[in-house]
Amino acid sequence: RHYRPEARLQEILAGPADSLEAEARDLVSGLTAVSGVPAAAFGVTGSILLGLHNPAFSDIDLIVYGRAEVERVRATLGEAGGALVPLPPERRAAWRRETAERFGLSPDEVAYLDRRRWNYGLFRGRYVSIHPTRAEDEITEGYGDRPSSPCGPATIAARVTDVADAGFLPAVYKVADATVEDGPPAAIEEVVVFEALFAGMADPGDRILARGQVEVDAAGRGRLVVGSAAVEGGGTLRVLASAPSRAGPAPG
Repeated sequence: RHYRPEARLQEILAGPADSLEAEARDLVSGLTAVSGVPAAAFGVTGSILLGLHNPAFSDIDLIVYGRAEVERVRATLGEAGGALVPLPPERRAAWRRETAERFGLSPDEVAYLDRRRWNYGLFRGRYVSIHPTRAEDEITEGYGDRPSSPCGPATIAARVTDVADAGFLPAVYKVADATVEDGPPAAIEEVVVFEALFAGMADPGDRILARGQVEVDAAGRGRLVVGSAAVEGGGTLRVLASAPSRAGPAPG
């Protein structure tokens, strides 16, 4: 069976079957009202998509399709009617501890990630996640379009130049001035991240340190894949220094 998140949401908007679906309807209606993003640009995923949810404890997992639509939702989350309430301090502290242990990050690095996480919160006391997703016409590379050969794990330092697709999964950071600090030499042009934690965490001009699997295509273009099973722990991405024009310190 093929599940379509946007079609499932339309069913819910037309007539929710239970209290959880009613909350999802109200949340999307509020987000639509304040952002101007049409309901057709939203979808539901997780247990609600499959119809396996339990109103007593299930979360609401939304999808927003399209770069512009995602940015409009992000910019208006705090407005009346569509606001997500931040997670309580004890829950955020638990997340920070678990994340630091899982990825080997320092408290400052985890705090930095936590501050940048905009797409999680509570709606009427229920946990909500919002997942940015490329619209169909924004997908420019299909599976197999760019065959690449794995070259081994590496750690690189680089400057971020473009983050147009860094908020999605996989997240793509275009980079320049990349130097391989540990691993096979390669001309790295982008860092591709399959771990949601590291999506949307760096801005143009930021200096990053990333560990992952090096892949090189037939044209000699290299990329570093973070979240690969070929790398112990999957790899990481850290911000070493923020762009001079951006307020707020990088983790250190």
